[in-house]
Amino acid sequence: MPQKPTYEELEKRIRELEPAEASLRASEALFRTMVETSPMGISIVNDRSQYTYINNEFCRITGYSEKEILGEDFFFVLAGESRQLAIDRYTRRQRGESVPDRYEVIFIKKDQSRRIAEVQSTVFTDTRGRPNSLLQVYDITDRKRTEAALKESEKKYRVLVENAGEALFVAQGGKLKFINPRTESMIGYSKETLTARSFVDFIHPDDRALVIDRHLRRLQGEDLPPQYAFRIVTAAQDIRWVDLNVVAIEWDGQPATLNFMSDITARKLSEDSLRKSEENYRFLFENASEGILISKDGRILLSNPALSEISGYPVKILISQPLFDFIHPEDRQRVMDNYSLIMAGKSVKKEYSFRIITAAGSDKWVEVSSSLVPWDDKPATLSFFTDITDRKAAEAEKEKLQELLNQSQKMESIGRLAGGVAHDFNNMLGVIIGQADLAIHKTDPAHPLFKSISEIHRAAQRATDLTRQLLAFARKQTISPKQLFLNDTVSGMISMLRRLIGEDIHLIWEPGANLWPVKMDPAQVDQILANLCVNARDAISGVGNIIIRTKNISVDHTFCTRHPDSVPGDYVRLSVKDDGCGMDTEIRGKLFEPFFTTKAVGQGTGLGLSMIYGIVRQNNGFISVTSHPGKGTTFDLFLPTDTEPSPPATAESRQKSPSGGAETLLVVEDEAAILEMVQDMLENMGYQVLPANTPSQAIDIGKTHPDNIDLLMTDVIMPEMNGKDLARNLVAVYPGLKTLFMSGYTADVIAHHGILEKNVAFIQKPFSMNELADRVRDVLDKT
Repeated sequence: MPQKPTYEELEKRIRELEPAEASLRASEALFRTMVETSPMGISIVNDRSQYTYINNEFCRITGYSEKEILGEDFFFVLAGESRQLAIDRYTRRQRGESVPDRYEVIFIKKDQSRRIAEVQSTVFTDTRGRPNSLLQVYDITDRKRTEAALKESEKKYRVLVENAGEALFVAQGGKLKFINPRTESMIGYSKETLTARSFVDFIHPDDRALVIDRHLRRLQGEDLPPQYAFRIVTAAQDIRWVDLNVVAIEWDGQPATLNFMSDITARKLSEDSLRKSEENYRFLFENASEGILISKDGRILLSNPALSEISGYPVKILISQPLFDFIHPEDRQRVMDNYSLIMAGKSVKKEYSFRIITAAGSDKWVEVSSSLVPWDDKPATLSFFTDITDRKAAEAEKEKLQELLNQSQKMESIGRLAGGVAHDFNNMLGVIIGQADLAIHKTDPAHPLFKSISEIHRAAQRATDLTRQLLAFARKQTISPKQLFLNDTVSGMISMLRRLIGEDIHLIWEPGANLWPVKMDPAQVDQILANLCVNARDAISGVGNIIIRTKNISVDHTFCTRHPDSVPGDYVRLSVKDDGCGMDTEIRGKLFEPFFTTKAVGQGTGLGLSMIYGIVRQNNGFISVTSHPGKGTTFDLFLPTDTEPSPPATAESRQKSPSGGAETLLVVEDEAAILEMVQDMLENMGYQVLPANTPSQAIDIGKTHPDNIDLLMTDVIMPEMNGKDLARNLVAVYPGLKTLFMSGYTADVIAHHGILEKNVAFIQKPFSMNELADRVRDVLDKT
């Protein structure tokens, strides 16, 4: 039987064990601290599945306190779907089977929230030899949520990448490391082919150097624009334009590029088409014959060379100035109003015209068509300019010519009317003057009726002057033109004209040198100068000047364009200028109309200038009038030169005094009153008169009269035949028959435009008894 240790021995043994116990206690304290502060939940479950120990982290994970968990069943905190897994693992481990050490479970916390945990189970035997499980619990809820989010995000991005409209690929070392389906469809090769070959193989040969250079420079870290375009060659050998956007990345730890590639072939074709279209339109714009400009807010934004040619301003000057600075001041407001209406989108006349001021300072007419167009997302006006200066000038010239034609037609109509009226008046006046002459010759001057008859005669003479003015205007006045020099004719009238205009007005005579001759009736020159000087006198208030000038003038086609009445040739210009009140445009337009006058009633007939107009036109000349209110008036009469040799001057053989005779005269007149009057006059002079009322009666008399007929005196215009044809018929019977024509106007039967044919004897109706006696005697005596 073993001997019990003594007290001393026990005390010694205890003292020997004390350091080991202290070390054990310290070790236990250390491990307890480590367990209690561990970031993982730690618990011990005994062989009855009861918790026998839990640390602070386990309490945090479950939400229960140590007191609430110790002694509870292991499955107390597990969710239903995790219990069967935990039971299965626990049972198999208790039986000594090999099971995975780690598995995931879901804890139901005290507040009923769920936490995901990873459990690592280790079986050990306690001091009593019973199996226990050491459970290490990791709260992986946040990690799981992050992983789920990452998976969801990856899924989404994969869907985006796989279904992207752009080709997306990763390039590294010239190879494609990743491609999406759009890359395959765009290039036309399979994923296997694309990843097996170099990407450069699919680039158009002309663009490969560009792509390789940019790829290498980007890999070297050079900062390059991320986007550029080039061409690729597809599997079908189509050439496609692509736009590549490149981002530098790492792929498997190595430098690479993430590439986004879009097919821009359609856009490129559209851009090419747009560029060509723009080039075409720019060509049209630059070479258009019309000026084109775009303006906004009253400023020129764009203009073409044609507008510069029209305006004379370079393009850079035009686009730096306000639009309206180039508009003529008189047209500016109208253009501004129209511009405002266009900018407001209101309906306006599409085309309108106005004047611009050119760089040279001259005016030009332009026709403009404007419309509203968008420009930089704002409204602007597009305007087309056409230079219509020549057209405007042509229209003005046409209008002027039309006015002249209308005036000429009006004057011609009035002339025909005046001629007809004058003819009828002359016939009536012829009777009045002739009968008054006969009465005066038969009445004693002491007789009470003598004075009355003389007044009738004077009144008829004044009326005769009036009809002669009408005939002069109508160019029906019968004249006997001859070659003359205007300087001589005018010089002979100066004294008379000075008396006519009065002492307050200074008459200046400036004859031209070496004046060419003209051919006209000297009496007509007298009429012209007398009327013009009287009109000039009446236009001058108080003291003034009248200047008469002559000058040789050669008229060319350029001159004729400014004076439509004229024709090229050599003329002598007779000018009468005054410094009187002048005339406005309206008065100048009516100047030559018969009976138009600005004088008071009773101070003028309105026939003076009409007569001058008729005289000048009768002599194939033309008139130019220059006048402005307050600046006087100048009448320029252009008379054609006479190129025929001047006939030798002949002296009159004798001075004849009016007398009658005993010769036989055949008088033919369709107006019975005139026929009777002429017969009385001639018989009173001693002549034997054979009267005939018609040409046929005169022919019968000529055939049946037994004696000689010395003179045929016949009217020119008669119903059956004219006087010239009658004379031709009677000359056949009486070869030496002399003829004296009489008429109110000749109607071109024996004269052209009133100018008598050579060797034609004529007396103008109405005539006095003395005028008739002189003329008849003169014709009878002419050999």
